[in-house]
Amino acid sequence: MKPLYVPQSLLEKVIPRLSLCEQAVFFACLAKSGVKYHDYPISNSEIMRATGIKSKESIRKAKRKLEEFGIARFIEKFIEMRD
Repeated sequence: MKPLYVPQSLLEKVIPRLSLCEQAVFFACLAKSGVKYHDYPISNSEIMRATGIKSKESIRKAKRKLEEFGIARFIEKFIEMRD
């Protein structure tokens, strides 16, 4: 398994402000990317398998929120090819 790295400031200031769904999506993305924090080439179906979230709309909302907070950027071309 790849090592997970999350800056302490992120854990203290941002993560507590996220919903559980948003946190699950973030940590699923982080688990896939390992130490490459911030850019996530992960599809919605991969997130669904990793988190158990059933709704693609919930995942899209969570991804938008993560981008608003500035803690994630999703690589859309990769996602479109995989979904």
